Amino acid sequence: MKRGAKELLLDFTPLLDVTMILLFFFVLFSRIGVDSIRQEAAQNMQDAKALHAEASQMMQDAEALQEDADGQLAILAEADARAAEAAEAMIAFSRGENYRLRLKMEPDGWVLRIYQGKKIVGALEDSKTFTEDLKESLDRAGWKAADTLLCEFCYEAADPGSRVAYNRVENALTEIRKQYPQVYISEIDLSQ
Repeated sequence: MKRGAKELLLDFTPLLDVTMILLFFFVLFSRIGVDSIRQEAAQNMQDAKALHAEASQMMQDAEALQEDADGQLAILAEADARAAEAAEAMIAFSRGENYRLRLKMEPDGWVLRIYQGKKIVGALEDSKTFTEDLKESLDRAGWKAADTLLCEFCYEAADPGSRVAYNRVENALTEIRKQYPQVYISEIDLSQ
């Protein structure tokens, strides 16, 4: 061996102590960071749930508003169509092409004649099924439940027995208005 060579002794104990202290602080501080991150994540999750609930409520409100708007548009479209039908009915009325119901007293009873313009499209006598017969006659004349129609009901109140006949026809017309809601009937007493 060589003379003068010194033996080198390495002692890692202080280095190990320092390493353990550093590791302890690293674990300690990383644990504190995880807890704060967990708390922040939980708070973010609660905020997200609240925002989701608010967004769901806003979506329901928007859907309700959309349904309301759709309903209003449908009403406006129907009103527009009704206005056009009303204009057509008034034009037909002004031309004398509207429907007329003429109650006429005769020696053996009464007759209700249905005119479209000057043309007779039906005639009914008093019967137990008068209302049904009138509905059938109006259907055959082309009346539809959705149509807007202007109609005249003419009678002579001064004729004998006309009051009973008038009441019978009026009751039938009341039933007909239920089936034809857009039919407007004016009454004209020809005896005056």
